[in-house]
Order: sequence, then structure tokens, then C-alpha cells
Amino acid sequence: MMRVLYVFLLLFFFAKVQQAQESQLPENLSGNWFGVLDLSGTPIRLEFTFNTDGTGVMRSPDQQGGETALSYLELDQNTLKFGIERIDFGLEATIISTELLTGMISQYGMKYNIELTRTPQEVFVKSFPQTPKAPFPYSSTALSIKNSQANVSLAGTLTFGLKDNKNTPIVIMITGSGPQNRNEEIMGHQAFWVIADHLARQNIASFRFDDRGVGESSGNFSIATSEDFASDVKSIVAYFKNSEAYADRPIGLLGHSEGGLVAAMVAAGNPEIDFVVSLAGPGIDGMKILEKQNKAMMIAEGMSEESAQKQADFVMSMAKIVVQEKDSIAARNALKTYLELHAEPGVIMNLGGIDQAVNTYNSALNSSWMRFFLSHDPAEDWKKVTCPVLALNGTVDTQVEAAANLNAIEFALRRAGNKQYKVVALKQHNHLFQPSLTGALSEYGKIEITISDLSLESISTWINQL
Repeated sequence: MMRVLYVFLLLFFFAKVQQAQESQLPENLSGNWFGVLDLSGTPIRLEFTFNTDGTGVMRSPDQQGGETALSYLELDQNTLKFGIERIDFGLEATIISTELLTGMISQYGMKYNIELTRTPQEVFVKSFPQTPKAPFPYSSTALSIKNSQANVSLAGTLTFGLKDNKNTPIVIMITGSGPQNRNEEIMGHQAFWVIADHLARQNIASFRFDDRGVGESSGNFSIATSEDFASDVKSIVAYFKNSEAYADRPIGLLGHSEGGLVAAMVAAGNPEIDFVVSLAGPGIDGMKILEKQNKAMMIAEGMSEESAQKQADFVMSMAKIVVQEKDSIAARNALKTYLELHAEPGVIMNLGGIDQAVNTYNSALNSSWMRFFLSHDPAEDWKKVTCPVLALNGTVDTQVEAAANLNAIEFALRRAGNKQYKVVALKQHNHLFQPSLTGALSEYGKIEITISDLSLESISTWINQL
């Protein structure tokens, strides 16, 4: 899914960060602590381990990304402060006892109350009926594929078709933005596993993999851009094309959200790609996407159109600074000047002062990933894609608006002379291709359907008709 300014906590838990500065923590406060974060109605379990030397880690059983080191852990009288600076995550907790901490999480200007206890807290874990369950009528195997150029190993699962043979196509699946595992797990949904299961039953093989630096894949996710992810996918394509067992098979790309952008980058002018499926992939540049999604998402969550437009204008003014200032340090200084002159006092106060406000917006807008995203126009890639393309979007997608992006993709494909494409806007479908009323992010974890049958059948039927 596309990154947004107010990046939700679960999408960035596992960015690589520096280890905490050493300080001392009493032994009766060290050890494991457990809590549950209520994220727009979706419970997210958090676990922390504190060490007496002032180091610690954070985990979330609901987000499979491993451990993240705390960058600081400080005791100030009756208050415990800890966090991860790179993702602007902080938690300030009052010590009620050696068994209970009560406090508030803050990240990118958003605040969440939380209690931490010594024992894991039970939560109602919603079941999603589409999650595949054994036994399976098809076979799968684990693969680790090397991107030698980046010195990265990409771990994934190759799922074979039900009646797999040398002509069975292989679909390489590319996740959306944020650190994603091979199943593209979001709020309990495992969309890529559901898609792989469906495709296998329609005799279509697939390879889905953990993003670099996530799960079993090596590398550093936090410093990567879409170009780096495209390099990873190209390495996977080369692996299958150079393997005697798979060399003659059709190779396709299926990308969700940013994954659609990456798919276009890889397929542009590339004769080794036989088809592309874009699921809510961008067709317009990142500046336009950021403006549209900020406004649409805020309106979907209940904000008035006037207030949403005002907030979007505020964000876009800072995004333009980042695009115009090629040097990241100069951009940070310019962001500070802008905030001092134009931010409402309440905004600065809520973010903890001008320095923290600068840190917040700089982290969100001035990363290498965001800089590339804002300045890149995917239409330049799409107009070089000549293989068959299926582009799907949902009409209530608030992150990658259907009309603007599908129109841009279609226009670009026409310029490429591509006559084998299909562009479809699925009615009342959100960014995850769930049936949805509003497209609001807060609905994602509440909807039992991971991806609609209409979406699945649209993908498999199109591929099998090629």
C-alpha cells in the first residue's frame, strides 16, 4: 500500500535503526512488557524487551517483521521514555508499579494511549476466511534468489500450478510500499497468499518474496527506493529465465500499489516480461498522488472537505520544498523555515515544539524513498510497456485514485502502441480490493474479505486467456 504522510505505525515497525545509547535501567523494570494498540478499531499487539544496560527491542506478533532495536531508553524519575527515532516513534510511560506502565505513543503527530503489563494481553483475533488452509492440492517450494548487484538475497515461495507443466506461466508478485513480507500481510489479511492460492488452483504458478530487509530476505529496507526494488525484481526475472527448469515459461509481473509502479519500471522495454497485472498501480507522478490521497483519506475518515483541502495544501507546500531542494540538508532547513512561518501554533504544540515538528515532517517527506516517489512519473515507464497489461483499481480507493491513475496508464499504453491491455475500475472496491463503502483505511481490518472473488477471477481469467 502507498506510504502517506501520517504513516500508520504498523507499516514502519521494522525499519532498520541504530541501537540505543547505553544508560542504566533498574532490574525490576527490565524484561518483557506487553500491550495492545487500538489502531482505528484494529488491535495491534506490541511487545518490548528492556535490558538493564539501557538497550531494548520492539516486536509486534501481528506484523511479521522481526525485532526492531530501540534507539533510546531513558528513566526520568517516575517516567520511562523510549522510542525509535528514525520512524518518529516514541512512548512516554508513567511507572504505576513494576507490573504496570501507562502511557502514550506518539508518531508523526498522531497519539495513542496504551498500557503495558508483564503478561501478554489477550485480544480478539479476527479470522479471515480466505486465508489458505492445508492440505493444498498443489505444491510449493522455498527459494532464495541473489541480487548480486545489491548483495541482497531475496527469500520467497514458488507455488506451482495445479497441473503444472513447462508451459505454466509464473507470476512474480511485487508488494506495495512499506516493509512487507511475502504474503503482503496488512492488518491480519494476507492478500498475496490468497492470490497465490487462487492462481495455483487455476494452473498459474507464482513467486512471492519478502522485501529486502524483511523476514528471511537480507538487505536494508530503510534506505531503498523504488529503483532498488525494481533491481530486486529484475534479479528474480533473470533467475527464472536462466534456469533450465523455467526458462521457457511465460513470466509475468503482478504489482500492488507501489508494486505496480515497480512492475512498469521492470517491464518498460523489456522483452523478457510476457504480461503485467497492475493492482492499484500509479499512473501519475508522486506529487499528484500524495495530494489526492491526503485529501481523499481524510474525507473518508470524517474530515470536512474544506479542512481536508487545507491540510492537503499544507502538506503539498512542504512536499514541493523537498522536490525543489535537491540537497536533503537544505530541504530540512527549508522545511523548518516554512513551519516557523506557516504552521498553526496548535500543530507545532501537538508535535512537541518546532524541532520535533521539523523532525516529524522531515522523516515523512525527506527520505530517499519519498524523494524518488515524489519526482518519478510512472507514465514514462508505462509508455514503454508493450506486453499485455491488466490494470485494476477500486472506485473507492482513497490511496491511488482509480480514475486519474487508470486514465494515465491507458493513455501511456496507447502511446506505446500497446493494443493488448485491459483497464477496469471495480465498483465499491478499496485499495486492498475489498468490497468497501468508503475506502477508509479504518475499514481494512474490519472487513473479513481479504480480496474479492471478482478481483481474483478478473486476474486469473485474463492471464489464462493470453
